[in-house]
Amino acid sequence: MFIWRNLSYKRKLELRKNAISYGFLFLPLLLLTVFKFYPIFRGIYISFLDYNIFKHPVVGGIQQFLIKFGDNFSLSGLSTSPLLLTLLGATGICAGLSLLSDRTSRTVQIGLIFFFLIILTIISGPVINETMTEINYTVRQDRVLPLESGQNYADVLKKRYENKENIEVVTEKIDEDKLHIQVIKSMWVGLQHYNRMFINRKFQSFANGNYWYLALVVAVFFGGFFLYLYSGEEFELGRLSFSTFPLKIFVFTLLAVFLAITWRYLFHSESSLFYQGMKNSLTYILVVPPLQIASVLVAILVNQRIPGVRIFRTLFYIPVISGVVIIGYTWKMVFSSTGLLNGVLRSVGLLAQGETIAWLGNSSIALWVVMFVTFWRGIGYYMILYLAGLQGVSKDVIEAAKVDGASGWQLIRRIYFPLLKPTIIVCSMLSTIAALKVFSEIYVLTRGTADTQTMVYLIYQKAFDPDGGFHLGLSSALAVVLSIVIGGISLLLFRLRGKEAYV
Repeated sequence: MFIWRNLSYKRKLELRKNAISYGFLFLPLLLLTVFKFYPIFRGIYISFLDYNIFKHPVVGGIQQFLIKFGDNFSLSGLSTSPLLLTLLGATGICAGLSLLSDRTSRTVQIGLIFFFLIILTIISGPVINETMTEINYTVRQDRVLPLESGQNYADVLKKRYENKENIEVVTEKIDEDKLHIQVIKSMWVGLQHYNRMFINRKFQSFANGNYWYLALVVAVFFGGFFLYLYSGEEFELGRLSFSTFPLKIFVFTLLAVFLAITWRYLFHSESSLFYQGMKNSLTYILVVPPLQIASVLVAILVNQRIPGVRIFRTLFYIPVISGVVIIGYTWKMVFSSTGLLNGVLRSVGLLAQGETIAWLGNSSIALWVVMFVTFWRGIGYYMILYLAGLQGVSKDVIEAAKVDGASGWQLIRRIYFPLLKPTIIVCSMLSTIAALKVFSEIYVLTRGTADTQTMVYLIYQKAFDPDGGFHLGLSSALAVVLSIVIGGISLLLFRLRGKEAYV
């Protein structure tokens, strides 16, 4: 009270305003914590547990973590593929060089160190997994019985679980005539889910048998790092001066070769479901977001002052407010073997009578059909965003360009696209994230066949589909990886948006 009295009137007024503001902000912060932050951290934790919907992990023994970790952890257990060791060494060297260089930003330094720690964690995963297995467990039974009958019951339990992995029967004498019996199952699976996702035997055998590929990985790492470090026109090494243009050509060539080889072996038809789902998701973001830029042209068309233009705007926007399930089933009827599309092709002579194309059953075109439906459904949404951006374009600029003799295509290329660049970047970010999270169209059209299975559908299948085993641990691990991918792409697009904001 004494401190409050000695405060100035201005300071008291400022504190009152802050108290009111924090009071209003407390509820949304609480809601974010309960409905956003807690599920995220809970999902990350579950991704390291053997957990399905039929049992809930009850974790105990965390207080022994430091003791157990100190006793068991040893770097002598490092044994992995040469590729991971090469990445570990290259990242460590780049991280060390970045710390010594004044030209490297703090963000790059933290990113390199973080990447180095991730690889180190993957390499030391078996040791950490063995340690954590002794610490995390579920108590399947917990009873206190008389000594004689309790000992007989414990013998029966030990015989029942003698062939069960990670299950132990623990007995403890409490009093002279009582026995405490617990049936404990180790729950921590460490990096097992992530190993199931990332380990690709075909790619691993290729990397182990072709050491030139490891040299290519190191060259890409160091080349990209030095290209970032010396991003000016030229740099000096001793008394020699080098232009960065040949270095850029060299690094981009190495990167193209690296991506071509990696794509071929990682996303092979014999790859794991994780890589097939990631391949389909990457294909989605490489095709659908660039096509969504066509919404700019639609927005320019409906931005004209012509009779009935509002009707066209409404018609283009109707798919956005329509249910995804309704749209999916409508297009499914169009693309079915006896559907509208095959009938039209037969009527114009492109298909023979009785001949059909299995648009949704053909492995080579099914994903492209689903991507077309996603693109068609999103045109109206992005058209409205671009239309809002066009409303902010000065009409004087348009009129001046027309007076100077600019054609329609020149107006689009020289006026509309440059002025709409911030809106294009925002829409690209939204469409990229939406493409990575696509689910409904795939579920309705193809029921998630292997050829159209994306990461989100794989997450759903592993957690809630009987064929996936109701495996919430593996599903959570897939969700963590997808969240990291979405976060990385969003950061890149935000950096691009930040640069364009000052243009």
